[in-house]
Amino acid sequence: MTPYRTNHEYDIEVVADPELLAQQRRQRRRRWHTSVGAVASLAALVGGLVLHERYARRVERQKAWDRLATCLVGAVETLTPEQASLRVRNAQLTVLGAPSEREGGRESPVWPARCGPLARRLAVAARREGSAPTLAHSSDRIAQALSGPNIAAANLESHVRALVAAAATIPLAVNRAPDTAEAPAPASPLDLTTLPTAARIPGESVPASGIRPSRFSSETPRVIVGGIVPGRAACALGQDGTMLMCSPLDAPKHPKITSIRRVLGTGGQMKLVNGEIEMPPIEGEAYTDESGECIVPFVPTPYPSALEDGSVAYIGEESTPNAPLSERFVRISPDGTYSESEFDISSRGIGEERARGSFDDIARVEDATQDAPSLSRCRANGTDVLAIRNGKDLYLSFLDGHRWSQPIESKGNIDRLQCAGREAILTGVYVPAAIDSPFFNGTLEERHCTLTACTTHELTLATMLYHSIDVLPVQEDSVATAYFDGKLVVVWAAGVRGGLRMRMAPFDRIDSVPDTVLYDDHIRAGSFHDVSSLRGFRLVAFASGLALFLETVEGTFALRIGPTGNLTPLVTRIVTP
Repeated sequence: MTPYRTNHEYDIEVVADPELLAQQRRQRRRRWHTSVGAVASLAALVGGLVLHERYARRVERQKAWDRLATCLVGAVETLTPEQASLRVRNAQLTVLGAPSEREGGRESPVWPARCGPLARRLAVAARREGSAPTLAHSSDRIAQALSGPNIAAANLESHVRALVAAAATIPLAVNRAPDTAEAPAPASPLDLTTLPTAARIPGESVPASGIRPSRFSSETPRVIVGGIVPGRAACALGQDGTMLMCSPLDAPKHPKITSIRRVLGTGGQMKLVNGEIEMPPIEGEAYTDESGECIVPFVPTPYPSALEDGSVAYIGEESTPNAPLSERFVRISPDGTYSESEFDISSRGIGEERARGSFDDIARVEDATQDAPSLSRCRANGTDVLAIRNGKDLYLSFLDGHRWSQPIESKGNIDRLQCAGREAILTGVYVPAAIDSPFFNGTLEERHCTLTACTTHELTLATMLYHSIDVLPVQEDSVATAYFDGKLVVVWAAGVRGGLRMRMAPFDRIDSVPDTVLYDDHIRAGSFHDVSSLRGFRLVAFASGLALFLETVEGTFALRIGPTGNLTPLVTRIVTP
């Protein structure tokens, strides 16, 4: 037996019991295992709580992302940063023309500003989760941008792209948030990149200012296009509606026939008898000379006259370079023959009439000049109307059987003349008095004229566009009108960033139908640019469809507008004799 301890003072020997020692060792091992188990259990519990908290924070971040994405972009499962920014831009174009979205309210605040609080919540959730500082930063930036003024027209491209790129690095999927209102449906306009190449008109320079409807249209309306060939070409819509058939216009064989600066007829009272103009005395104009003889002076008034032979006539001034003004007696016969002669205002006599050809001949001369013609004509379905312009006044005469009717006055300066049924239709934008405004608030007019009278409908652009400066045109030539299939068609360049828009509806509904965004002039290759790519545009109504000509920084394009506002290319074909 081994001594456990020896006390030299007292010879006492302590002896350890092996069984007791073994029992003590077993007890120590049990206490150690119990301690280790408790520590492990505690560690597992703590780890579980940490993992659960991390998971909960990730779930919170995902939900915050789903709400923001649903609000800002919509429920789109996969979206690149470029696609997301373009979708937001197109939704902005929708909102600019939607008063219900722009007005907002407590229950439905305005988009996209209503997405701002959701962006802030995502930033908070991203910081709490801790693993995506870039997402938190980009969320803060877009939240700040969404709190700015006039956010519906702002450029959000860089903010949206940074946000979507940060979410993609995690990655975060996009799930529709059922408790969040989706982004408005995006518009689907063409842009400089998506314009169909087949629609490009050949020619180095085809300016929109050189495109206009022929004012002497035949049964097949045509449009005059400058720059497409040397000189100009007369173009008509092909039978299948997919092609623009253009024939070069010859240079005029003689100088311009006449430039009517003012019409000096006599209100239907003018008569031509043996080569002299006869008219009844005008009340208040008679006076006596020194001999006491009663004198009735010839005081022309601005009206054309219907003559007894069925012609319509007026007295005008011929403007010839390097020559004095001369009075001319002008006559348009029922068969369309145009003639003129010298007029002596003192004797009221006319000289020998000289035929100048038909309306088609006049058209070729007028279309080859820069001056706006003073005569125009439309023909469709048996209706034949002659219009004579005198300053701001327009006079219409209908070919009634074999005679031109007594001209009726159509006041105002709108002169887009079209024939429909038994009516002459005039559309345009009346220019108001000058006002101090950076935007153009003209008055839309649609006028229906018959043999006896005209009926006019009016609506200000501000009323039609809900007084929104974001979609009001900036200048007068930013608006074009036409009449097609019983509907008024209005195309305008909206504000600074509102795109090229259209409305098509009967006049009594034109203020309530939604806009169709035809072209986004600020998108190039999928990116936003501050400088517009649109230099000008023209709207032309043919018998079988509407044509839109877009002059861009990359050329001029011809497009056909469908009944729902869809654009399809018009392929230009040069037809040579």
